[in-house]
Amino acid sequence: MVALVASVACLLGCAACSGDSGKKSTVRFAALPNSIFALPLYVAQDQGYFEAHGVEGDITSVNGGGAQLLAALGGGSVDLTWASVEQVALSNQNGNPLRIVVGNNTRQPWALVVRNGLDKPKAGTPYPDVVHDLKGARIGVSTVGSASYLTLAALLKSAGMDIKDVTPVQTNNQPVPLLQANQVDAVLDGEPSVCIMTTDLKLGQTVLDYRKPGSLPTEVQDVAFQGWVVPEKKSHDKKITEAAEAISDAINFIRDPANVEKVKEIAAKHLGTTKPDVLDCEIKAQADSFNSSFDPAVVTRTLDGLNLKAPQAVSDIITGIAAQADGTK
Repeated sequence: MVALVASVACLLGCAACSGDSGKKSTVRFAALPNSIFALPLYVAQDQGYFEAHGVEGDITSVNGGGAQLLAALGGGSVDLTWASVEQVALSNQNGNPLRIVVGNNTRQPWALVVRNGLDKPKAGTPYPDVVHDLKGARIGVSTVGSASYLTLAALLKSAGMDIKDVTPVQTNNQPVPLLQANQVDAVLDGEPSVCIMTTDLKLGQTVLDYRKPGSLPTEVQDVAFQGWVVPEKKSHDKKITEAAEAISDAINFIRDPANVEKVKEIAAKHLGTTKPDVLDCEIKAQADSFNSSFDPAVVTRTLDGLNLKAPQAVSDIITGIAAQADGTK
């Protein structure tokens, strides 16, 4: 009878029988310091989404760029980080398969800022002339191999140029001091750097903005950007799925106009941006770019534009929430 009672208790989910103490799993994230791309992590913490989905989020700042984030993931010191569709495809090609489990900034977040005093390019110069005017320029990107570097290479290629036609300069995610010191002629970056360089410090002007419809040809501008990635073999682990659900909730929170003031408050606390005009600028520019899922057609277009050794399917890039085109769980 005792054994029967114990068996029934186990069937009903007895923690002592299962060995489940109720302790939450820790999910380790790598993020660049002060990057707008990390905003969903801090919203998930602040609004209790990690806790609601049964995980604890542990966020580690990694200096450098996307290449350093992927190195942390590959080394096993973190469970998730962000990466672009192109970075995932290249990693797959190199025998290190990754999957995006939930979106982040699914649309291109970049703007090209040219320092004051440079004769060209100028704001209003049409494509492809605005790209041709970059020949010989020193252009800041986070690191070689990062998403901004790959985007710059693709932009130049689209206009019949090559990365060798410019001088990429590694900013290590700190482009503002380099532009202030005239150590670069232009910077290809996202927020909050773009708003700081243009709205706050007025160091230069935006001559090309991927976030504004019609700025570039569709095959250059309307391509998929990035999401939260894990090694493919871990893409369906329970704690990864729970963390992805928490991030999805955070992204929905960010996208809701009713939450804009709270989003600004969280950004000011965690992203090193406290000036109201900069906060207004970066949240307005970036909020709509956050999305939990990708349009499969856009992922296909992105893959078609890459010089891969062998074709890759959409399912080789995205899975889980990232593959749910309506963004629902």
